Amino acid sequence: MGLVTQYPWLASILIAIGGLRLALKPIMLAIEWCTKQTPNPNDDVAVLKFEAGPIYKWIAIGLDVIGSVKLPALKAPKAKG
Repeated sequence: MGLVTQYPWLASILIAIGGLRLALKPIMLAIEWCTKQTPNPNDDVAVLKFEAGPIYKWIAIGLDVIGSVKLPALKAPKAKG
């Protein structure tokens, strides 16, 4: 919480990354499902090409690397006794 109060823009970035990670998977699943429902195989191929392409790879890898940063756990100070 200390970082967020000092740097409020950090919270905005973390929320945006989390939102994109949450949205990307269901959107791609919905697109794949819709294309499989149509009898035309060309749209299936188009989705597969997009998923194999550089744009999708950069988005997926970028969100995974940036969004999966593990912050160290803060330990409570030991009480002097």
